Amino acid sequence: MIPEWNRDSALPHILPGVDAGSPSSRSPYKVSPLELVDRFATSPIRSEILRGFFDYRAALNSLGIESGFQWINGSFVENVEFPGDIDVVTFYYPPNTHISEYIHIFDTKSAKAAYRVDAYGIELATPLNPERVRLISYWHSMWSYRRNDLQPKGFLWMDLGDDAIARQALDEIMSRGVRR
Repeated sequence: MIPEWNRDSALPHILPGVDAGSPSSRSPYKVSPLELVDRFATSPIRSEILRGFFDYRAALNSLGIESGFQWINGSFVENVEFPGDIDVVTFYYPPNTHISEYIHIFDTKSAKAAYRVDAYGIELATPLNPERVRLISYWHSMWSYRRNDLQPKGFLWMDLGDDAIARQALDEIMSRGVRR
């Protein structure tokens, strides 16, 4: 479930009115690809960004990156009229190929140009060590607050997997060419 924006036009960091000690009441909020489309394909620009995001996920899959999850954030999940891209950290299990064959997919500059995705990757098969803990903590703390005013905000969690139903829904929305 994707909560409504708060008064600061962001997703809430903690759901109001629920047990704050429950993991489901706190960000990141676990969502499906279809929920992402239903909530955010509200304008032509947002729909185009979503199409690029699903193309990015297909590119991950084509490189053998098929299991893991993504944290989704940035202006795309805020109440702004013209987001420029979607921010994504992919936590992934590496494919059975050399890193040189897939590492380019996490190059932020090229992913942004090709897919409108501000892309980062964290390998899940790497043993947990102080540096990994620091990196995961960095992303969680970076994405739990707005840059400009340090107000708390939430973000999303989506598993890697099949996007066919969400793509079909997005194609239908885009073919109508109207705001929802």
